[in-house]
Amino acid sequence: MRQLILVLFIVLFSNASNAGNLVQLPNDVASGFGNVWLKSMENGFKKHGYKIVSSPEPVRLGDKAIKFEVRPGDCGNNGGWDDCKNDRERHELSQIKTLQKHGDVHWYAWSIYLPTDIEPIYPVRVHLGQFHQVKNNVLFLLSWVPYGYHEGYVIDNQVPGNGHTYQMQTIVPSDTDNGLSIKGRWIDILIHAKWSHNKDGFFNIYADQELKYEWKGQTIAKGDRSHFKFGLYRSFVSRFPGPSNPGPPAQVVYYDEVRQSSSLKKVDRVGIARIQEILEAEGLYNSNVDGLWGPNTMKAVNAYLAKKQLPEVTDYTMGLWSSFR
Repeated sequence: MRQLILVLFIVLFSNASNAGNLVQLPNDVASGFGNVWLKSMENGFKKHGYKIVSSPEPVRLGDKAIKFEVRPGDCGNNGGWDDCKNDRERHELSQIKTLQKHGDVHWYAWSIYLPTDIEPIYPVRVHLGQFHQVKNNVLFLLSWVPYGYHEGYVIDNQVPGNGHTYQMQTIVPSDTDNGLSIKGRWIDILIHAKWSHNKDGFFNIYADQELKYEWKGQTIAKGDRSHFKFGLYRSFVSRFPGPSNPGPPAQVVYYDEVRQSSSLKKVDRVGIARIQEILEAEGLYNSNVDGLWGPNTMKAVNAYLAKKQLPEVTDYTMGLWSSFR
């Protein structure tokens, strides 16, 4: 009897302890990942690490967004990996449900906002999202690179390299052709991926509804699964210059509309909301601008297309954007 009580106590204590490391995000900001996330490096995760915020702080759509903050010395461990011993600082949330496996095809979306006062800390590397394998190395790493040949919001493809960069490409430059800065505005990211240990995989990235990166080939190791992490992650912190400097300054980044689905229309609420606003301005749409693809939105879209003598559509696809630019 005493042994049974002891076992029950251990189980309950373990579950209670683990529950403190789990985060449930509101549907307003995230969906499709099971909405239960694990604090990366949960031992040492600070209270200021992430917060659900609302206006006047930046919000992309709806009423809420997620704020991540990393301050000097914000390192922790998860029992197996120790950021403090490996020259890292971070606050991330990690997907723990419905992990990606061979054969899965998904759409992913998130919007990211770098405040105008965020300081570059090069040559410290600042990562803003990653797809990582359970057993093996990171697959795709999204980073902010302020200087150099590849600068801006950058994809680092490490799929074939077993932990080493195979290919890097800028997704959004620090300053765009039309004068927009990467800072002080929302950047809307869409990813269409097929997870495969064969050559039939793909990983395509859209920024602000424009295709920016295409990868065809292996996207995951055989027998492994991948999970998505997002937040603010700084590596090689000791590279920050200054002999008496305690470390790089604090940084803040915001995320919103973090979504996963096999259906594009269920993740790209930002894009659909933009189309609804265009239709509203044209006098073709008088319902809520909510980013949801329903019969009223499709009816208005087809009325808009008819005015341009273009064929009707039956669903929301990325090809629709050629008619709305």
